[in-house]
Amino acid sequence: NFKLAAAPFALLPLPSNNCTDDLRNFILTFLRTGLMTMPTTSIQRCPEVDCVTTLDCEGAFSTLSEQEKQYVRCMSQACWAGYPISVRQVSEAALELLSTFLNVFAAGFEDVKNKVSEAGVSDDAFNKFGTFAAYCFGNGGNYLSFGDSKFVPNCSEEEFLRILDCCGVDQKQAARVCSEAFSLSSNVLEFGLDGKGISGYYSEGMTTREVESVESVVEEWGLMKENTRLFKTSERKYELRIASCEKRRGRTAQCVFGEVTEVYGDFSTELCAVRSALEEAQQFALNDLQKKVLTAYTEHFSSGNMDKHVEAQRLWVEDKSPAVESNIGFIETYRDPAGVRAEFEGFVAVVNKEQSAKFQALVQSAEELLKKLPWPEAFEKEVFQKPDFTSLEVISFGCSGIPAGINLPNYDVIRQDIGFKNVSLGNVISSAYKAEKVSFVEEEYQELYKKFAVRSFDVQVGLHELLGHGSGKMLCKREDGSLNFDPNTPHPLVPGEIVSSFYGPSITYDGVFGPLSSPMEECRAELVGLYLSLEPIVGKIFGFDEQEYDDIVFINWLNLLRSGLRSLYTFSPETNKWRQAHSQARFVILRWSMVFWSDRCFTLFA
Repeated sequence: NFKLAAAPFALLPLPSNNCTDDLRNFILTFLRTGLMTMPTTSIQRCPEVDCVTTLDCEGAFSTLSEQEKQYVRCMSQACWAGYPISVRQVSEAALELLSTFLNVFAAGFEDVKNKVSEAGVSDDAFNKFGTFAAYCFGNGGNYLSFGDSKFVPNCSEEEFLRILDCCGVDQKQAARVCSEAFSLSSNVLEFGLDGKGISGYYSEGMTTREVESVESVVEEWGLMKENTRLFKTSERKYELRIASCEKRRGRTAQCVFGEVTEVYGDFSTELCAVRSALEEAQQFALNDLQKKVLTAYTEHFSSGNMDKHVEAQRLWVEDKSPAVESNIGFIETYRDPAGVRAEFEGFVAVVNKEQSAKFQALVQSAEELLKKLPWPEAFEKEVFQKPDFTSLEVISFGCSGIPAGINLPNYDVIRQDIGFKNVSLGNVISSAYKAEKVSFVEEEYQELYKKFAVRSFDVQVGLHELLGHGSGKMLCKREDGSLNFDPNTPHPLVPGEIVSSFYGPSITYDGVFGPLSSPMEECRAELVGLYLSLEPIVGKIFGFDEQEYDDIVFINWLNLLRSGLRSLYTFSPETNKWRQAHSQARFVILRWSMVFWSDRCFTLFA
């Protein structure tokens, strides 16, 4: 039995199987009862808690040779040179907000604190100001990286402006920054289109219909969309802005709503700095493959040609078990309201050899474990391309938020035919579980949860990344018209029928499913992790004895279901949409469990 803190939930209605209104009311009730420990009644307010934790990487860095350390330095510079791109993909106002904070705190936190204290600002107000600034840096702007909703300072606007004034910020700039920081207008609370949210990927007020119309032109041009943005410059005129160092205008075509023009040179200033750091990294590259990867990266960022990034990722997959691991580019599409344009990110990390050995043992058992998954053999790749799977200690990660694990590249053309890499970010996982009291978990399980949370999450991340994202086969028609599967393959869900639909040469999973593509894939990966965590061999691979692994499995399931509850903060009742793919996936798992297992596993609604 999995017991979560049950008492408060007796007040909440169990959603019926098919009723959206019941789900909406359930979520509204959850939010209004404030079941999570929140410092204020507004979920938009920045929490009044310590929000900075140490990401320990000193030990890992000290093991590197001088050449490896220089490589880390150059790649870290590339990552952080591109960080403003991630911020601008939120909004230009977010970039001004972070730039202001950089200038404010340039003299050092304590020096600034003393200065504003002398001006009569209370320590409480300054700490709230500092907490807000830290949250902005940690989330790449003033919207949560995990949830995409806006957060505002907990101090007053007057206190906020006084601090900026004490630090010599220009009055007009201070007014703009303050307005951006505190605005809670209904159209700026989250990311979105159609006037229901903001996005740095699109011009203000752009509609879903306009985006879809332009996308049809982009597809005719054969362009990938990850490194693009879309702006309406005047009535019936649109620019498809492509990230590149080179600045030039390209093709023009007509769509339903007007004229579309390719414009290269988006984020040119930032990408030129990224390219410069990558070029310097060439002299410290640790092998020939890394040099080829860096060359492909620089060609991609120079020209904006996504084919060069695909080439870089293909070479990166072939670079097995380097001492220093890194990746950079327009990678994840979570924050795009349309689900196709990608956030810039870059990371540099050092391999944890001891933990990596366990993950490699998992890789060696992958084919055996894949056979245990509940779908026909025809829907699995003929040959499982055993990936590199390492545990990393992150040194630099320039993006809106650091994940616990990564499965890359996202390009199906590489994943299907060549393979992929899995990484678990060990120092990220260990730093994430430091709360004194864990919300939703009954008192009798608090110590057990704290004892096994990190280790159980290691197991879940390993299974999620390797066999969740790494399993399955996309049924496709190749460029030459042939199929990559037997045309007589039985349909897995309809008895007596054969598979009759599949992907075409230029059709991608993201393109077909749009905003649902990420949550569906994350749901699948989470379920594979839960399902395979029940296999005893997994416990042996990670070095647990039988009794210890029983506890690991229990905490793994408990943690996933708890995450489903916590995910409700990323749902918007106003727009009836989820703001985070992982959260949507976890809530689906929780809700299914509540409906179909309530007689056996849950006391939540007894």
